[in-house]
Amino acid sequence: MLKIKNKRVVYTSSANTVIYNGQEMDMMDESFWTDVDFVTQKLNPKTHPYLISKTFTERAVLEFGTQHGLDAVTVNPGLVVGPFICPRFPDSVRSSLALVLGNRSEYGFLLNIPMVHVDDVARAHIFLLEYPDVKGRYNCSSNTISLDKLSEFLRGKYPE
Repeated sequence: MLKIKNKRVVYTSSANTVIYNGQEMDMMDESFWTDVDFVTQKLNPKTHPYLISKTFTERAVLEFGTQHGLDAVTVNPGLVVGPFICPRFPDSVRSSLALVLGNRSEYGFLLNIPMVHVDDVARAHIFLLEYPDVKGRYNCSSNTISLDKLSEFLRGKYPE
């Protein structure tokens, strides 16, 4: 029989469970939750299912952990960028490269969005597994990036 020594679960959620609450803030911490009523009343209906399901799922993971003695902690990354191994171009990578690819319809999506490199998300998971004193939620995006700064960064990385 397999004995489980550590009952910690690290769940990958999303910054989308934090930022859509109708409040204009320069900085949001792990105490902020997306407000489902705000999402359904004020945001594009195309985004409702994703935002609402991520928010409800993260809450359910934390509640399940509490009810069943699991040490559940969640990682809330922003737009994850960097190398990928999946067979198709990931939406997050396509969106983050909208300026390079000329996808003007996605420029608005990039306005002041929190971004994080995939390697930093992996480091966050390792950290949360190795340090059991960390509890609850863990935002994994330190800054947002303006369209101008993103343009400068991409110009340096992809001069062509």
